Amino acid sequence: MPYRFVEGIVSDIAFEATGSDWKEVFESSAQALFSVMYERSSISSEQRVEISLESPTISELLYDFLSEIVFVIETKNMFFSEAEVEISGTRLAARLWGEPASAEKLECIVKGISLHNFAVFRHGKEYKATVTVDI
Repeated sequence: MPYRFVEGIVSDIAFEATGSDWKEVFESSAQALFSVMYERSSISSEQRVEISLESPTISELLYDFLSEIVFVIETKNMFFSEAEVEISGTRLAARLWGEPASAEKLECIVKGISLHNFAVFRHGKEYKATVTVDI
């Protein structure tokens, strides 16, 4: 056989974000995404980028928001340390603070957000998201 499948290769990182409302879940998810790529504490807050989105559902809104962050990091060549989110229904307005990206600070390249095991739900007073990041 000219090929074999290699066991133990990890190409995804998953995280869970919780909060008392969707705002906290979205902000925590953004911070987790940043932390996959670099040490957040090493990133200054000297520049701001704004994101506005609307999606059919809250689940799709989170997926679109995180995907947009990956896109902005790639196209604007930025690293972010903080995210502030406002949510109204399935509309989002976000402000991201950061600095120009540098190869020295990059720890992991994120290719995208996966729909594998992606979940957004509310259980009583707890809001929660499970997100898998393709690296």
